[in-house]
Amino acid sequence: DLLTCDPNKLIYTKEDMDAYTYRLWDDWVKASLAEITKQGPQSVEELKELVDTEAIVSNPLLSRSFDRNSSSNILDFVHGHSNRFQNFAFSSQRYDGLERSSLEPTCLECGLLPDSPHHKIFQCTAVGAVTALRDQLLSVSAYEANFHIPLIFTRDRNVNIKFRQLVREVVENSSFGDDLLN
Repeated sequence: DLLTCDPNKLIYTKEDMDAYTYRLWDDWVKASLAEITKQGPQSVEELKELVDTEAIVSNPLLSRSFDRNSSSNILDFVHGHSNRFQNFAFSSQRYDGLERSSLEPTCLECGLLPDSPHHKIFQCTAVGAVTALRDQLLSVSAYEANFHIPLIFTRDRNVNIKFRQLVREVVENSSFGDDLLN
């Protein structure tokens, strides 16, 4: 017990300090999770169960070896704050004098569903033959608008690899890709 130990005899290993640091980070992320999640089928409590900051260190979504364009594309799909997605473009502007809330932004690719990162990466039918990659990421896509939470905190290296491949395929097959970002 820490309270009854002689403080001069306490020894901490690097692993002990790392474990303590990860626990502090996990606690901070869990406390902040309600602010960074969107309305979805899972509760904030369910999402808190996925938090594992050690996974981010051991299995990062981005690598230092990635070029800037690839990293930017991946992050566009993770955070969704990009003109690549009509839901973001419409939320940050007014069109034809209409209030933002009166518009339902549709996908520029397929024209069917409201556009969002989740729609473009997991549902849009106009971005090429990516069904096999999507099927391999069902554990992530099931979280809908909060798919970034299980993606960021996964320990499965294959999930990150498949997600990066899927982003690359979707961006390459998008008719309205990078020209929206200028």
